Amino acid sequence: EGREEQGQERLSTATSASRDTIPNWEKERRKFPGGDDGMGDEDARDQAEIPRSVLIQRARVHQMSTACTIWDDEGKRYKFLSVTKTSRRQIGRFGFGVQLYFQFLCQMGVVFLILSLLTAPLLVSNIMGDIAASSEGTQKVFGMMSIANLGRCGMNGALCNSLEELQDRKAGFDSMPEWKVKDLTPVFGTLDGVALLVFMSFGLFFGSVWIPRERRIHDRANTTPADFSVQVRGLPRRLSEAEHPDYERLLKEHFAAVLASRCGVEDADPVREVVLVRDFNGAIESYMAQGQYLLQKKDVEVRMRKDGATEKASRRLQKTIDRINTRIVGMKKSFGSNAGINEQDRDVCSLAFVTFKRDTYKEKILSEYRFTQFRLFRCCCAEKDLQFQGHTIVVSQAAEPSDIFWENMDYGRWMGRLRRATTCLTTLIILVVCLVVLLLCRMIGVPTQAPAPHADLWVVKGLHSSDCLTLCDWSLYSDRMCLSQAGVTAVNGVWDANGMTLANHSAVTSCSNNYWTSSSCPGSTTQAQWVGVHFAAPPTLTCMQFRQQAASALSTVQLYACRSTSVSNLSRVELAAWKPEEHCIGMQDLKPSTAAQGTWSTSGRQLVLSDASCRRAVSFKAAESALVSAMLQQKEADSTITDEHANYVASTTDHTVNCYCMQQQTVEGMTYFRRPPYDETPAKTLCKEWIYYHNVQLTMLVSGVLVVCLLNLILSFIFSYVVVWERHHTFTKQNSSLLLKQFLAQFMNTAFIVLLVNANWRKTLSGVKVLSLLGLGQGTYDDLDAGWFVAVGSGVCLTIAMQVVTATTPGIVMSYIVNPILIILFRMDLTTQKVLNQVHVFPEWSLANRLAQTLNVIFVVLMYSGGMPVMNVIGFLYCFVAYWLDKWCLLRGALKPPAYDANLLKTAVLMFPVAAFLHAVVTLWCFGNQNVFPGDWSVLQGFFGGIVNMDEARYIGIIEDYYVASEEGRNRMFLDYLHARLLDFARWSCWLLLCIFLVFCVYYIFSLLNSLFLQPILAPFYTLINGKVRHKLLQQGEAQGTDFHAKEKEMTENGIVPTYNLHKVQRYSVVLSHLHAGQDAVEQARKELETSQAGMGSTSTPSNPDLTGQVGEV
Repeated sequence: EGREEQGQERLSTATSASRDTIPNWEKERRKFPGGDDGMGDEDARDQAEIPRSVLIQRARVHQMSTACTIWDDEGKRYKFLSVTKTSRRQIGRFGFGVQLYFQFLCQMGVVFLILSLLTAPLLVSNIMGDIAASSEGTQKVFGMMSIANLGRCGMNGALCNSLEELQDRKAGFDSMPEWKVKDLTPVFGTLDGVALLVFMSFGLFFGSVWIPRERRIHDRANTTPADFSVQVRGLPRRLSEAEHPDYERLLKEHFAAVLASRCGVEDADPVREVVLVRDFNGAIESYMAQGQYLLQKKDVEVRMRKDGATEKASRRLQKTIDRINTRIVGMKKSFGSNAGINEQDRDVCSLAFVTFKRDTYKEKILSEYRFTQFRLFRCCCAEKDLQFQGHTIVVSQAAEPSDIFWENMDYGRWMGRLRRATTCLTTLIILVVCLVVLLLCRMIGVPTQAPAPHADLWVVKGLHSSDCLTLCDWSLYSDRMCLSQAGVTAVNGVWDANGMTLANHSAVTSCSNNYWTSSSCPGSTTQAQWVGVHFAAPPTLTCMQFRQQAASALSTVQLYACRSTSVSNLSRVELAAWKPEEHCIGMQDLKPSTAAQGTWSTSGRQLVLSDASCRRAVSFKAAESALVSAMLQQKEADSTITDEHANYVASTTDHTVNCYCMQQQTVEGMTYFRRPPYDETPAKTLCKEWIYYHNVQLTMLVSGVLVVCLLNLILSFIFSYVVVWERHHTFTKQNSSLLLKQFLAQFMNTAFIVLLVNANWRKTLSGVKVLSLLGLGQGTYDDLDAGWFVAVGSGVCLTIAMQVVTATTPGIVMSYIVNPILIILFRMDLTTQKVLNQVHVFPEWSLANRLAQTLNVIFVVLMYSGGMPVMNVIGFLYCFVAYWLDKWCLLRGALKPPAYDANLLKTAVLMFPVAAFLHAVVTLWCFGNQNVFPGDWSVLQGFFGGIVNMDEARYIGIIEDYYVASEEGRNRMFLDYLHARLLDFARWSCWLLLCIFLVFCVYYIFSLLNSLFLQPILAPFYTLINGKVRHKLLQQGEAQGTDFHAKEKEMTENGIVPTYNLHKVQRYSVVLSHLHAGQDAVEQARKELETSQAGMGSTSTPSNPDLTGQVGEV
């Protein structure tokens, strides 16, 4: 452990310049056999004689050297860091941004744990409810943990037959049976608001306190060239013919003069080096590509020299060389006029990097040039002594040398912007494609509500055979408030065991003259326990009312939906034995009021609801009869329909068949009942189409979740290539672009599209052709009600739960399974060391990719955690799993990452207010739904009502009218309904969230005004104040400044190239050194190609092997 600590001290800096630096293993590699330079600098003839096992051994050493490893002086080898013992700050040696990522994951896990504890009372209350108990599978699991299950309505909703009863339901605590849901919702809402404040406080703390503090600690422990360097923009592209060769010297003298005249620096030579960004017209990238071709060519030549190579193999290898030469010759146009141009004679891309001898000099220069960041000051107030050759220059902090894409530095600024605009448009197109794909999956996968029964005979009866049912004044309605009879067709008559009587039977008119009694009542004239109303056509029934004699009023009455054909041809004897439970669809039991009003008892509003739980047993005979009747109806409606299709439609829409198959599935077991063959039992034969339909539903539901996860992985792959095409100047900017694009696409796929697909906008945007074409706004749910949480919210929970696995394991799979297989496959025919080294590398670990996936989980969890508090627990599990798996992948199976700075984490934290705002909006809408989360008005009602222009009386009128309206009426009233629902934000269950929401509104309004009007005016004053403070700090720390020369050796030992000079960067040095040889390499390849085509020397070798070796260094 002591030796490891010493090694960690030596490598206590971000050594992420593995691709661009000379690693420490340079000193050790000569110990391997095969020449003075054992890692691959031998000539092709020498490498052909080296044993392949030695070459592979060297490649493995190279693989370890480029990974996140440390050098073991005692063992003379590279070794991995301990996954459990390596602290988060020690990980900072691989980049400050990487260190911040792991600190962010750890602290975010703690935040989610706190959020889980704060919302635990709501989660426990949800689990103790019984409203969502009738759902199935994963929907039942996640539905019972959402606010859709808050409170108890009894079996089949027997205690919640009206909106008043639903909103006044019990909480379900056995120890406190009198507690109601609306008494607890203010507590739950307040705790959720506190949880949101905790999340916002963490974002503010991490961005404003933690990152700056860790930055100071990291800078004290690690030294890099950027600590002494600045970036200069706005330089002239070309000076006069006499001065241009001395461009570096003149710029160096300029900064020395500024330090002497304005800062009082007495050092005669304060600038260590000046590196100008020269214009190569894209030649760097072209020569890097050519170098890769030359490497491939050299490898094939070595294989041709291998002993025992047959003539057939030589011809095949020669064809390979010809193909490579063709590609090299085809690159001639890419070189243009770059070949032979002296570097000092090239134009400057208006950009340079200046490194000073002390870090205090850099700070002084940044302080003097702080106002050049503003265009107004550059144009009007630029001081002459700060200008260079008459040009106003802009000075800012420089990036790390390993963070720079030099091949993109000479790319046109406007072309770069055009490419970024193109990628933004491409991102939008990709999102539309994802929307269409997910739309198709979710439209099929989201289960629909139970179909309404197609019945023209509605029957009521007592619960027990001994019950005396007295009935009169039976009224039926088409709305939930029992006010409208618009959808109720004409009544043909009333059926009982005596047959059908006239339509004006006293049971459906009034109680003034007579009333209907069941056979159990004294003096009854019928032999049946049931009575039914026969309509001329199947009506739309939603509500009913009736009266009973107060002395014998029943508290439970059964309701059935029947077809009149089941009784129309029966005799009186058969009618007496006829049982509705064997031939009809059982609806939910009615719970009439038994309160006496004189001699009568009025039932009150009784909602007609399907018995979704199928509590009543359905016989095989009843299901078979219902299936046959349903098939006949389908054929009557469409004479062209086939028997198979009619059977399928009837099996999936008939309620009796549905209940029978569900009951048989429970009895026989889901696994046995749903698997083929379907002719084992009569039940499976009858339910064959039903089983197929529900298997497809389950498959599509799971597929919808898997498609989201798969699309997110595909988008990660696509955007990783798209951002490279944008030609960013630094790794950090490229990864910031990748972070934003990937996060936006994944968040849209996971969170927003699920809302769009399932939303029912009541035809308010039917005039928008694009929305109609995509099918948006034609979903099932017009509000975030209990049904939405059970059917849709459960899918969101399942998707995020799967992200715990799908987002964290690909790195491990790539490192330990895919990458070793690829290495074995691609190294089979390779014979040179450099090409083998290119193959023997670990996969890249992308901070932007992992941070985008983490942000997606955080945003989705926070957006929906108000109504589904279990998502806070899922967020905690994700952070825990992601922390350890990412740490394992980085330290044991990943290429050393680039030198990420804090910008990616700053960007992520800056988006936290958006996540908090989304949580406030969605949770306010959910908590304001009185059918799901009932609560009383708060003191904020009048204030907020004035803001949204809605009072209580108008609110009650709109909400009640909307609930009792028909579908067409609801379509017309939808916008008014949404307007009225805004007032629900002023409930006691929402008061703290409403305050946070209003603060957010003020904040965003102020931010908009600030960015448009105030910032251009106030920003210079902020800079002035900041400059004064920085100046005092510089005076206090003048004697404590760090000297570059004192830290240069430390940086070199830690694998960091202490310069911005391209000639010292391994990735580009050979390209620049041999830039003049590019045209010679093309000419050599052209000659070899002509020789081969002429049939001369099938195994010919290059006439200039030294040239091949030189350019091949790339």
